[in-house]
Amino acid sequence: MQKQQTKPDSTSVERVTELVSMLNHYRHEYYNLTKPSVSDAVYDRLFDELAALEQKTGIILSNSPTQTVGYAPVSMLRKVRHNIPLPRLRNSTSGSMRRS
Repeated sequence: MQKQQTKPDSTSVERVTELVSMLNHYRHEYYNLTKPSVSDAVYDRLFDELAALEQKTGIILSNSPTQTVGYAPVSMLRKVRHNIPLPRLRNSTSGSMRRS
C-alpha cells in the first residue's frame, strides 16, 4: 500500500532543495575529490530523509540523488602504463588467455 502524499508546504520545498544541494555537494566530494567531509552514516541518514520527504510530498527534483546513479566520470585521471599488458575483455577468453 502506497502512502498518500500530502500537500507540500514551503518548509518541505525548502528542505527538499536543501537536502538535494547538500547531498550533491557530498557526492562531489566523495566521487570527484576523494575527500568526503561527512561519514557514510551521515550521508545515508540525509539520503533517507530526502527519499521519505519526496515520497510524502511528491516533490522530486531532477537532480535529486534519489533519481541518479553514480556520478559523472572524472576526466582528470592520468593514464597509467602497466608493466604487464592487460588484455581487452573480449580477448580474455581466447585460447591463449585460458589457463589449464
